[in-house]
Amino acid sequence: MHFGILFTVTLVLSLGLVVGGAIGSLWRVRATGSAKRAIARRLPLTPFQCFLACFFIGGFLIFFSAYLAGGEGLWLAVVLRAVFSALYSTIRLFLAEGDLEAVELGIASLAAGFAPVGRLYLLYATALTAVAPVLSAGFVLSFFKNFSAFMRYTLSRARCVYYISDLNETSVALANDILDKHEGKRPLIVFFNVFDSEDTARADLIDQARDMGAVLFRKDITEIGLGRRRVTRKLYFIAGSDDDNVRQALTLIGRARAVEALNTPDTAFYVFATSVESEALLDAVDNGRMRVRRVNEKRNLVMGALLDYPIFDTSLIRDGYRCLNVLIVGSGSYGDEFLKSICWCAQLPGYRVSLHVIDRIADPRERLAAAAPELIAGSGKQIAGEPHYELHFYPNIDVKTDAFAKTLADLGPLTAAFVTLGNDELNIETAMRLRGELGRLQQSRGYDVPHIFSVVYNTVKTDTFAQCGGLKSLGKESYGITFIGDMRTRYSLAVIEQRALEEKGLEIHLAWLSHEKQKIVAAGGTADEIDKQITESREAYEKFEYYRRASIATAVHVEVLKKLGLHLPSGTEQAILEHNRWSAFMRSEGYVFDANVRSHIAKTHPDLKPFEGLSDREKAKDDVSAKRGE
Repeated sequence: MHFGILFTVTLVLSLGLVVGGAIGSLWRVRATGSAKRAIARRLPLTPFQCFLACFFIGGFLIFFSAYLAGGEGLWLAVVLRAVFSALYSTIRLFLAEGDLEAVELGIASLAAGFAPVGRLYLLYATALTAVAPVLSAGFVLSFFKNFSAFMRYTLSRARCVYYISDLNETSVALANDILDKHEGKRPLIVFFNVFDSEDTARADLIDQARDMGAVLFRKDITEIGLGRRRVTRKLYFIAGSDDDNVRQALTLIGRARAVEALNTPDTAFYVFATSVESEALLDAVDNGRMRVRRVNEKRNLVMGALLDYPIFDTSLIRDGYRCLNVLIVGSGSYGDEFLKSICWCAQLPGYRVSLHVIDRIADPRERLAAAAPELIAGSGKQIAGEPHYELHFYPNIDVKTDAFAKTLADLGPLTAAFVTLGNDELNIETAMRLRGELGRLQQSRGYDVPHIFSVVYNTVKTDTFAQCGGLKSLGKESYGITFIGDMRTRYSLAVIEQRALEEKGLEIHLAWLSHEKQKIVAAGGTADEIDKQITESREAYEKFEYYRRASIATAVHVEVLKKLGLHLPSGTEQAILEHNRWSAFMRSEGYVFDANVRSHIAKTHPDLKPFEGLSDREKAKDDVSAKRGE
C-alpha cells in the first residue's frame, strides 16, 4: 500500500516540476529587459536550461520510485541502487535510449487499488521518454549557437571592437551608424543580453543584428572576459537601464584598469545615464588612462539643436534690442533642458530673450526652481552685469483644449517654438495644431509664422517627412515644422562621442592658463609652474564631467555667435557679456551665490554676482574667456 502512495506523490511532484518549469521559462522569455536581467543575475541559467533541469529532475523521480519499489535487500542498499539506476536511466532517456522496463516492474508491484495511478504513471513516463530526446537536441543546438558566437568573437581579426551591453532599438541604431561611418577594416560589433523571443519586435532586432554580422551573446556584458589583446581600439557602450548601466560600467572599468593592454586611451566607456548619482559614481571611479564618458541623451539633443537649427536667427526689434520670444510646450526633461540652455545661449550682444512654458501639470515653475533656484529667481531682473531673461509659466493647460489657443493669443509674436510632450504622436499633432493657431495669430498681426521644432523619436516618420520635403498639408502647403531628436541622429557615434566639441572645450578650459603662460614667456620668465598647472587642468578636464560640460557650453556659444555673424563688443563690454553667459549657465546647473564658499557639492559660487563686484583677476578671466572665439 505504501508504494501506491509513493507513486502518487512522485507523479504529482514530477508533473509539478515539469509544468512549473515550463511556465517559469515562458514567463522569463516574456519578461521585460530589466526584469530579465535581474533574474539572470540571480539565476545564471537560460530559460531553456532551467526547464531542462526541471525536466531532468522530474524524469529522475519517476525512475527512482520505480527502482525503489522493485528493489530487494537492505534498505540503504536499495536506496543507493535506486539513486544510481535512476540517474543512469534518466541520462539514457535524453539519449533516445530510454527503457521503461523498470517502471513497468515497479507498477506491477502496486496493489489493485492503485491500478489507475499505475496506468497514469506509465502514460506519463512514456510521454517523458518521447519528449526527452527533442529537448536533448535543443540543448545541443543551443550549446553550439553559444559556442559559435564565442568562436566568432575569439577568432575575429577585427582591430576595432564595439561592445554594446543590450540589444534594443537605440543600440541597433548606434551599431548601424558605426558600420556606415567606420573607415578601414570592418569593425566587430558585439551585443550582450540577447535572448530569443516570440515578440515580433524583439525578433526583428535580432535579425537586424545578425544581418550586420554582429556577435550575439546571451550573457551579461560583465560575464564575458576582456581578452582580445591584439585589438587596437575597444569601445564599450553601456546602453541598458540607468541602474544596470552604472553597475556594469563600474565592474568593467575596475577589471580593465588592471590589464595593461586595456588601460590606454584607446579603451573607452560610454555609459548612458542621466541620474545625479551616475555622474558622481563615474567621476569617483579610478579609470586609469581609459576614456570614460556619461552619455546624457537629452543634453546631447539640445546642444545639437542649438548648433544646427535657426533658433536665434529670427528676432523682433524692440527698444533697440533683438528680442527672442520662445515658446516651449511641455516642461518635462526635454522642455527643461531647452529652457535652461536657451537662457545662457541667448546671452548675445544686443539680444533679449523671453521664454514661455505651457504645461498641463500644476507646478512647472516650482519643479524647475527646485533644480535651478537662482535661474528662476533671476527671471525678469534688469541688473547691470547680470544675465537678462524672462521666464513665464502657464500651468494646468491641456494642449487639446481651447485654453491652449487662448493662451497662445496672450504671448505676443513668437520667434520660435518647441514641442516636447514626450510622445511622438502627440508632439506631431500638437505641432500641427500650433502651426495652425500661430498661422492665424501671427499673420493677423503682421508677423511671420515662427520656426516650430517638434521632438520626434521615430526615424521612419522623420525620414518619410524629409523625403517628402517636410510635413505638408494636402501635399502642397508646408507646415514649416522641423522634427528633431530622431533615434538615428541622437544615437549616432559622432553625437555620442562629441570629439570635436570636447577638443574645442579643452582649448577653452585651458584658455586662462595659456594666457598666463604667454605673459610670463613674453616677460622673459620661465613657465614651469604654469606648465604643471596646465597638465593638472588637462587631467581634470578628462576626468570630471563638470569641466567638460561647462567648456562645451562655451564652445556651443562660440559657434552660435559665428553662425549669427555677431561680433562681440570690445573691452569691458565683451567681458560683461561673457560673465552674463557664464552666470546664466551656472544657474541653469543649479548653482547659487555664496560670498564665502565655492563648492561643487553644495553648488555655491562667490562669483555669481554683477560683473562690477568681481575681483580684477576674475574680470580678466572673463575678458580672456570672451576672446576664445577669435
